Amino acid sequence: MTRYHMVLTGHLGVAERRAEAVAGTAPRHFLLELASALGGEVHEPDPEAPAPRRLLHRVLNTPPPLAALARDVAARAGDDDLVFCLGEAVALPLADELRRRGRSTRLLSFGHNLRRPRIRAAQALCGCVARIDRFFVFTRDAVSDPARFTQYTEQTDDRFFRPGDAPARNWPPRIVSVGLERRDYVTLAEAVRGLDAQVRISAFSKDARPGARTRPADPPPNWAMRFYSWPDLAALYRSADLVVIPLERSDYAAGITTLLEAAAAGCAVIASDTGGLREAFAAPDAVEWVAPGDPAALRRAISGLLGDSGRRAALARAARAAQQARHRLDARVAEMAEVLRALAG
Repeated sequence: MTRYHMVLTGHLGVAERRAEAVAGTAPRHFLLELASALGGEVHEPDPEAPAPRRLLHRVLNTPPPLAALARDVAARAGDDDLVFCLGEAVALPLADELRRRGRSTRLLSFGHNLRRPRIRAAQALCGCVARIDRFFVFTRDAVSDPARFTQYTEQTDDRFFRPGDAPARNWPPRIVSVGLERRDYVTLAEAVRGLDAQVRISAFSKDARPGARTRPADPPPNWAMRFYSWPDLAALYRSADLVVIPLERSDYAAGITTLLEAAAAGCAVIASDTGGLREAFAAPDAVEWVAPGDPAALRRAISGLLGDSGRRAALARAARAAQQARHRLDARVAEMAEVLRALAG
């Protein structure tokens, strides 16, 4: 009988997160919901776990907790089992561990950014990319081999992120931006400098590190950046007149989580047109796109939408409709559970 193993890429606190989701104080997590649908076991890294540093780990820059998790999951999973990973950060070292043990365990993973040079180097070193039976990717151009790569539609929990009455506040309007991966807050800071608007930033992620353009050296006076708890983040979206997703140039779907959360909350969105993000969203016409790294163009887009409440409302409705039609957590969990059952035979 096939056992299902769901592998996280960071420490989540599974029991606590499930309790928070039930209480409505955190969004439901895709992998936890998928594990529940399949009766699977969830594995998460222990931040204190020691692990040997093999050459592959140095090539991939694998943190010791993920190396230890890969080793432990490979030891637990049988040949008839199926392992699903949240991302390549853990899937690649796990593929190597399974290869070393001679296991035929089926291994599947989301593929977020497989074009990085270190991933090509890892494949050349030990064939770990080829050992993964199926990647689920977010853009069509990432589907290099249809037999092993499947395009997947990203999701968000629209029970948690939802429209609501914004708290009463006075002028000026509020611009909100959320996220850390590939963010260009330097460009956003220049775009809003001197603008009659309040800017609120939540630049935090367990899965990404700050980049060179994450924190402006001289933020404008209307700018505030801090951590928001899950309930406060949901309220922040509801309070927004406009959500802006400023991105550095990239060829993958950085920013998709924020875009879907904002769409679910019924927000109008401006985003940097990186191509990958545009393709990952079901209704690209429901977003105002601007060229990456262009503060003047971003300022024009922001000023234009803040001055046009009708267009802002139309974009918000269209984005929300797209999220409901194509990006709902429950639908994507049911779809993925069906795919994994079929692959398990």
